[in-house]
Amino acid sequence: MSLRTSGEPYLRRTIGRGDIWVNEYVIRYDGKPSHVVGIMEFAGSKVIRETVYVTDAWDPPAWRAQWVEPMDTDPSPPEPRE
Repeated sequence: MSLRTSGEPYLRRTIGRGDIWVNEYVIRYDGKPSHVVGIMEFAGSKVIRETVYVTDAWDPPAWRAQWVEPMDTDPSPPEPRE
């Protein structure tokens, strides 16, 4: 699978252990930020399966808005810390 974007992805987080690793990142697709989760499964040093989920940001319904933690939807990397 090839996911072509207009710009570099902004990696938010990578977590995993052993043969399973998960990446969270933001890409710009058609000029809008899209949130992506990629799950990588390895056998030794080879990727045997990759699953990618992509979604646009959306506003929560009113009934659950009180539990939402807003995310920065700007996929630009943060400024370096001093």
